[in-house]
Amino acid sequence: MTSKHSVVVLLTLVLLNPLAQAQTPSSPEQAAQEAELKKARIARDRKALALVEEIIKETESLKLPENRIRIQIALADLLWQRDEPRAVSFFKDAAAGLGELTAALNVEHPDYNLVQLPSQMRGEILAVVARHDARLALDFLRSTRPAAPQPGSVQPDVEAQMEMRLASGIAGKDVNEALRIAEESLKKGIDYEAINLLQRLASPDKAPADRLLTSMLGRLRSEDFSKNPGAWYVALTLLRIWSENNRIPAQGQRTTYNISLPRLNEQAARELSSSVIAAVMNDGVGGSPQLYLFSGGGSGNLQQIKMLMPDIERLSPNQAAALGRKIAEFDKINELQGGPWGKYQELIQNGTPDDLVQASKIAPGGIAGHLIQQAAGKALSQGDPEAARKLASTIEDPRQRNETSLNIDRQSAYQLGEQGSFAEARAVLSRIPLVEERAGLLAQLALRALERKGRAAAIQLLGEARALLGERSQNYQQLRAQLQIARGYAQFDSGKSISIIETAIEQLNDLAAAALILNGFDLQQYFREGEFVFSGNNPLCVVAREVAGELTAMSLQDFDRARSAAGRFARPELRAMTLLQIVQSSLLLEAPQQSEER
Repeated sequence: MTSKHSVVVLLTLVLLNPLAQAQTPSSPEQAAQEAELKKARIARDRKALALVEEIIKETESLKLPENRIRIQIALADLLWQRDEPRAVSFFKDAAAGLGELTAALNVEHPDYNLVQLPSQMRGEILAVVARHDARLALDFLRSTRPAAPQPGSVQPDVEAQMEMRLASGIAGKDVNEALRIAEESLKKGIDYEAINLLQRLASPDKAPADRLLTSMLGRLRSEDFSKNPGAWYVALTLLRIWSENNRIPAQGQRTTYNISLPRLNEQAARELSSSVIAAVMNDGVGGSPQLYLFSGGGSGNLQQIKMLMPDIERLSPNQAAALGRKIAEFDKINELQGGPWGKYQELIQNGTPDDLVQASKIAPGGIAGHLIQQAAGKALSQGDPEAARKLASTIEDPRQRNETSLNIDRQSAYQLGEQGSFAEARAVLSRIPLVEERAGLLAQLALRALERKGRAAAIQLLGEARALLGERSQNYQQLRAQLQIARGYAQFDSGKSISIIETAIEQLNDLAAAALILNGFDLQQYFREGEFVFSGNNPLCVVAREVAGELTAMSLQDFDRARSAAGRFARPELRAMTLLQIVQSSLLLEAPQQSEER
């Protein structure tokens, strides 16, 4: 797929990048230091670019289209500003992989994640391409549009949303093209992305924004808010913008978008006010959309309407009274949904520990314990850990009492570490029962000790943490604690740090081999078609990504050792993922500016 010549071309582009040139130094010592830094950076970039070829070879052996696609679009994103033709080639490979994935889609498959995968991968490809070439992204979006709604899609205007987002990307370079895309998108639907584009078009020439606003208002007139909550948000936001443009904001501050347009006048505001009132008053089709829009998690929308009531009373005087009554109904619904918790929320937010303790004496059992937990937390934040522990000891439920005490110890140790009281912090941590948690907290404490007390104090704490765990981890929590210890050593002993990471990789290799055997029996979704799915959220994948992150950080100090350690992964997909992160970290440090001539 790639020749050595292309690597030379890429390296030349990196070296010629004006951003990589050091500025004129102010002293000979600074000149020598910057020359060394530049030399090291060039050497690291050369090695990173050579790794691109190794990643491609690893990718060729992968079976799963989604694994290949993720690597291809990451390389495209990384190289676009250095070698656009090659980046576009990676994008085309990813698009072909998406076609392969879509063709194999079985909408009847019981695994929802697999059914959703083509849509997810399409979005990931689109996000990368849109950052670099909005027109190419639009062509990709339209050429891959499903004939029917994508399985798992719940938003009917998702295609319109993506097109509107792309129009925003084009707006800074080609206003007319952005408007054309936006107006086509509005024929399909409207959502909050339209407001973002309106803001981009609103300055300095107001004519394009007014033209878009006219189209948006026309769409809102025919939109059913009960079926498209996004339209509701647009209408409410426009009304709020008009309101703020026509009253004096407190202390001269605006709270929404800085948009002022001739077309957003009082007549338009009256239309918007009527639409908002209709959405609140209308029960809609198949239920009560107001409960979705204004109760529970949407109660913030209700608060916005309350803030706009003076304007609504002026714009729609004949409907305002009925709206006020409906809002009162929603307030009652929200109060009932809050249950017995509702009346305690303000106390939890603003009360003192004593206030919370007094309230707990007459509160129901479950709430009483929670109030004591909050009182203990407030006492600890006020610098009184003993009072916090005393409060925790009064909680009746043993599990709640133990968890509260543990949280106090964790936070207290952190506070003592911040104060430089490391002996006291270590004594508090000795009460943590799980050795893996205690080891991880000691490793975190070591980083603070290194800043306050120096290397000797950090070495002591890290040594204690290692002694708790031994050489081989017994569970994923211990593996993650080992990585925290490695992170601590990385500050002053990279050799010891990377040795711990290499041991973790060897254990991950054993776990991956075992997981392959157990996949489909005791384990699910670790492997598919015999290949590790490296975008998964299972513990093995999470720890493997953390190892990749540690090696990536290490590569900035010792590129060769980090790259060698990455090669210890037995599985090619894990090697490729780790090498890719190392390349990204190295090259993105000196990424060229995106050309304005796009």
